[in-house]
Amino acid sequence: VSSTILFTAFLLDWLEMTKKNVEETTYGAYAMGIKNKIIPYFEEHHPGLALCEVTPKHIQDYYTYELTVRGVSANTVIHRHANIRKALQHAFKLGLIDANPADVLRQTSLLRISTHCGSGQAEYPEILNIHGMAVVQLASCHFHEVGQYTLCQMETFVKSF
Repeated sequence: VSSTILFTAFLLDWLEMTKKNVEETTYGAYAMGIKNKIIPYFEEHHPGLALCEVTPKHIQDYYTYELTVRGVSANTVIHRHANIRKALQHAFKLGLIDANPADVLRQTSLLRISTHCGSGQAEYPEILNIHGMAVVQLASCHFHEVGQYTLCQMETFVKSF
């Protein structure tokens, strides 16, 4: 049965289910992100993606797209991740998926940094963590220029609270 449920359709079902459990303004923010950003991305880049086929890579690619192509803030991605994670957790609890791909993700944490040219030193004034995740171990760090920011992209192991 879950192989016939589209990821985007499940997001809409989850959104409708949450409507009665959250404040109206919270629901409005959830709906804007899901209906206007998350669903259009997955319909364009992964049309027909079944709920049971969603992988951590699909989710990570969406975050990367939002940050680099659309230029949204890391905080916006954090909020979108929270919605995706909650919806997939609900699917897991219903037995529609074997695991929550947003939980098993080797999450990429983004830190806004300032670098000293040529010195290789970096300052980390603001660490932006994904909501509901705790960093367990740093695996690697890579520097990327994205617009006006230099981002330190770190692969980390994460654990859900």
